Amino acid sequence: MIFRNKEGKYIGSFTGVSFRKTVYRSTHMLRSPQSWAIDSDVVKTLELLNGKCKKIIVYDKENNVTYQVDFALFLEKMFVINRGYGNQQALPLVYWKFKLAKKGERFKKFTDEAYYLAHQENQVRKVE
Repeated sequence: MIFRNKEGKYIGSFTGVSFRKTVYRSTHMLRSPQSWAIDSDVVKTLELLNGKCKKIIVYDKENNVTYQVDFALFLEKMFVINRGYGNQQALPLVYWKFKLAKKGERFKKFTDEAYYLAHQENQVRKVE
């Protein structure tokens, strides 16, 4: 199932048990509090799937990082915002798990330190 906004622009897709969305951190991430947001209409549609949606996956193409959260946790902890792009439901990064998009990498609970260390380790591997 493909989701588009009112202007017809691609938002993301639902396949299997996951809603997936691709973003650019510098453009799409909420700054305060640091959060990923999803259009409220998309979240409502996912809720209507009667439990079929289990995860939300956000891929940050700019930094090659994948974020993941259980849909139930998203619904429990999210907050509603409207910063000029219509109503969105946002979840602070502290509730997400993340991993660098490379073979063998596992999801880690998001903290500023864990994110920084993962990127530092990735930079060292690129130099070697």
